[in-house]
Amino acid sequence: MSAALISVIMPTYNRADYLMPAIKSVLEQDTPCGLELIIVDDCSTDATEDSIKGIEDARVKYLKNHKNIGAAASRNRGIELASGQYIAFIDSDTYWYKNKLSEQLALMEQSRGSNVGVIYSGFRKQQRSGWKSVPAEFHDGNLSDVLLNGNFIDTPSALVDANILRRVGCFDEKLPRFQDWDLFLRISEISEFLSVKVPLLDSLTLADAISANDKARNIALIRIYEKYSDRFALHEKSNRRMVAKIVNSYLLLGDSPSARDFLLPNMPKLGAVHGFLWKLICRLPKGSVKQLNQLKKRL
Repeated sequence: MSAALISVIMPTYNRADYLMPAIKSVLEQDTPCGLELIIVDDCSTDATEDSIKGIEDARVKYLKNHKNIGAAASRNRGIELASGQYIAFIDSDTYWYKNKLSEQLALMEQSRGSNVGVIYSGFRKQQRSGWKSVPAEFHDGNLSDVLLNGNFIDTPSALVDANILRRVGCFDEKLPRFQDWDLFLRISEISEFLSVKVPLLDSLTLADAISANDKARNIALIRIYEKYSDRFALHEKSNRRMVAKIVNSYLLLGDSPSARDFLLPNMPKLGAVHGFLWKLICRLPKGSVKQLNQLKKRL
């Protein structure tokens, strides 16, 4: 067993104002095991480096990229240096509760000898109206089918067996979004999941987050659909939902021609009723599509 049983990977880029509370939430974990925090600075230009170098704690390891390579590649650099038997991830705008790792480690140890490779938890997501606890529903065991419907596991909520993580190839650096979804889809092919069914962290919503980028969303959805086309083809409902997501992502960009071009050959996957509805939606202006999406989120 490694001296540092849990390796925590934190990628960061120009988040000096949020960084220290996130780091503190890791270092104050009540887990009895060893812990190392590997911070990968993605070539920040603010006070990130000075802030981290002022931390007097031997468990903190800091490296700075020579150029900006993105969060996925930065996480992978951290994984390469990790010495722990288990790996966890935290973002610089995320705050763990003190018992986060201890709760997950206890469940992981109870599952020793099984095929469980990931323990995830609930979390609270910051919204304009306050905090929302997610996911709405937890799933355990073999998640290879249910994950095709969409990702419900937040990267900072997961504790992952390091051997499993390295077997599936870590994060896909070619994806501009949904690297977590892609990772868990791959893990689900060889491992099972268990959940701690309460929130164990808080996640802020910042204006410059990649999750706010509609173009990145469109590109990532298409790549994931192509990457797992064989798996989607075996699940009618998941296949239909993914086609709808991609059409919708084009419409949110105001690109109705591309939406229609993608929709036409995929009409049989949607069925007559859903296909007809999406043909009508493709005629709507971008503003109306956004209003429909906002309405759906409130329902």
